[in-house]
Amino acid sequence: MHINRKTGIVRSVEIAKSTGVARLDQSCIDAFQRWTFIPGTVSKVRCPIKFTPPQKPAPAQR
Repeated sequence: MHINRKTGIVRSVEIAKSTGVARLDQSCIDAFQRWTFIPGTVSKVRCPIKFTPPQKPAPAQR
């Protein structure tokens, strides 16, 4: 993320590596763009995201 150092507002979000799911990537971008930081503290932030697909439950045993 690139942050406006004077305002603390996120200017842009870059994806270094896709999750492989476009909708999830876009949801991350949308969420990060709503973040704000304390003015004067940062200008660039890395925020790794780990996505683990949900596991399907095992079929019931008879």
